[in-house]
Amino acid sequence: MRHLRGALFVFLCLVTSFTLIAFAALEGRSDPQWLVVIDAGHGGVDPGAHGPNGVREKQINLEIARILEILALGDPDIKVVLTRRSDQTLPLKTRTDLANRLKAALYVSIHSNAHNDSRVEGIETLVADSPEHPMYSRSLQLAQMIQQQIMARLSPIGIPSRGVKRQPLYIRWAQMPSVIVESGFVTNPKGEERLQSPWYQVQIAQAVLAGIKAYLKSH
Repeated sequence: MRHLRGALFVFLCLVTSFTLIAFAALEGRSDPQWLVVIDAGHGGVDPGAHGPNGVREKQINLEIARILEILALGDPDIKVVLTRRSDQTLPLKTRTDLANRLKAALYVSIHSNAHNDSRVEGIETLVADSPEHPMYSRSLQLAQMIQQQIMARLSPIGIPSRGVKRQPLYIRWAQMPSVIVESGFVTNPKGEERLQSPWYQVQIAQAVLAGIKAYLKSH
């Protein structure tokens, strides 16, 4: 029943977004002010992490990225471009090169976390451990805003925040503020179940989009 409610919610998001697009077209609004590249982590021959029941991270990442793209359709200020739209093998450099070539305002990669201890759970947002990078401080601000938006929605249901962390990551190749959102631990049984839930996926997508908008409007 919960999954059915989640699927209905996703459908309503779709209807709402396309309705907003129609109104925007009627009003003759100009092109979006900001282009944001959303990367669905892993894909193709790289499945990412596996859950205890066989759920593959690459599919969860893509579903959240697609929902985020749909939600952004109703926003006149933001255009979302996905690095991949299917189960595609895509080198890491190709992903950031796309954002650089498009001169994107932001680069946000969606992932699901993994740990050897199946009891570990929670949500964290990552930045590249490169303080010398010209976009480091802005990436940190973006990560903090996204993490705050996610936890405002999900901490009330008992999901812990693991905060913002620094790691040596490929997103250092991006020439704009960039982060990785770890939307939950697929290796945790409850986390695996949540990550498959359309309701949960929409919550993550909405929060990431809200964090993106908050950052862009503040800069």
